[in-house]
Amino acid sequence: MSQGKTKLSSMVFLNETNRIRAWVVHLRQLKIKETTINHYVKNVAQFMAYVKDTPPPTCRLSQAVLLGIHRELRAILKSLQRGVVMHQISVKQSKEDHIILKSTLKKCRSMAKQAIPDILTLLENNPSPKLQWSFYGHFSAYLASIYGHRGGVFQNMKMDEVVGAKWSTDDGAYLINVAEHKTNQAFGVAQISLFEEEYEWVRRFINIKDELPGGADATFFFFTSRPNPCKNLNNYFKEAWKAMGLPGCPTFTDLRTSIATHAKNTHKPEDRQKIARFMCHDTSTADRFYAMNLSIRQAVEHRRLFETTVEGPEQSPAQEPPKRKREGRKAVRPRKCLKGDVSPVKSPVLSMSSGSTTPEKTKVIYQESGTSSPESNQDSEKASKSPSLASGASSDDAQPSQGMPAKSTQIHQSRIHPVVVVTPIKLRSTRRARREGMKVSPMKVIKPVITKAHTMARSIQRRRLKK
Repeated sequence: MSQGKTKLSSMVFLNETNRIRAWVVHLRQLKIKETTINHYVKNVAQFMAYVKDTPPPTCRLSQAVLLGIHRELRAILKSLQRGVVMHQISVKQSKEDHIILKSTLKKCRSMAKQAIPDILTLLENNPSPKLQWSFYGHFSAYLASIYGHRGGVFQNMKMDEVVGAKWSTDDGAYLINVAEHKTNQAFGVAQISLFEEEYEWVRRFINIKDELPGGADATFFFFTSRPNPCKNLNNYFKEAWKAMGLPGCPTFTDLRTSIATHAKNTHKPEDRQKIARFMCHDTSTADRFYAMNLSIRQAVEHRRLFETTVEGPEQSPAQEPPKRKREGRKAVRPRKCLKGDVSPVKSPVLSMSSGSTTPEKTKVIYQESGTSSPESNQDSEKASKSPSLASGASSDDAQPSQGMPAKSTQIHQSRIHPVVVVTPIKLRSTRRARREGMKVSPMKVIKPVITKAHTMARSIQRRRLKK
């Protein structure tokens, strides 16, 4: 793009969309993979987005030109998506030749378990780097054949994390938490569980690490002569795999792919989700990069399913019962149905106080809307002393009254309770509903209102009581 151009700080050479597309063609002619080209173009697009938002002082491109360049790069990225997907499919198909059988994984685990104690015995008698690399290869192969972790988990496993492993007496196992790995932001620490016998190998190696080069000041468990993680751990794993006489020459990624594929074909979705999370990836990532396509046997089983769909007589689609738009009421006890006329005295809404859930001992005052006077309050006191009204308010078995209470009839427990006022509109509608035999919800009848007149009447009553 900038070949033969001057004054590159002005960024004027970028205002040539034809050369941008020619640059992508040139990358393909160099036989660079589609994923790598996509990565290059994505980096350039992110840089141009930054320049468009905060252009440098020497930039001579207008906002319209910068926006056009950014759109052109986005269009190129969109055109590369098909090639990227095809490349990923071809890579995934090539992995099918590297799938390790279950029997091979079991054999690797058993042979490494037998070889590790012997290697540690030789290492204790003669501490040498060659035996150290052999222990690294066999121990990492043993752990990778069980958990399928990435090689970076073993490389970044620190000495403090191994020494400070958590011990569980109930399960008889140690738990190592590795903080630094590829997907720690999404899945947290990578975990490795070791039984007592396996953790004893770790103790024996830690006891002799000071006699090895770089072991005295080692930060990582798989240390080298320099204070850096072991970058050749994959090579030591391959040498140990070959020394055990196992077929092929796999890598940590091949073991990870094989375990993810076997988990997909063996376990239920719930168990597979647990395995995927322990491997620090989700099932969608496993299906995209690790789990292989169907084998010949699995494809034949699916073909039989297709063949059974056209067998038998013609049938109409099964009719499913219509689903309710709203779920039913979920309660321990079913709601009681109101039979016949609903009495406001027996209604649970009327007899419940604001801070209680038991409909007892709470009596409600009925009064039409309007001003309250001391005379009406005195009449209400007389009415409250009536045994018939009192028994009707306190007993749940009392028969409901045939009509609404009179204007001056009020039921209350004490003088300090507020007056519950029923508005005339709702009162009349309730009376009309009762005459016509309709059921009226108590929630629509009662509307408690504390009026100013009631407050004045209450203060007058207190003055009279003091006199």
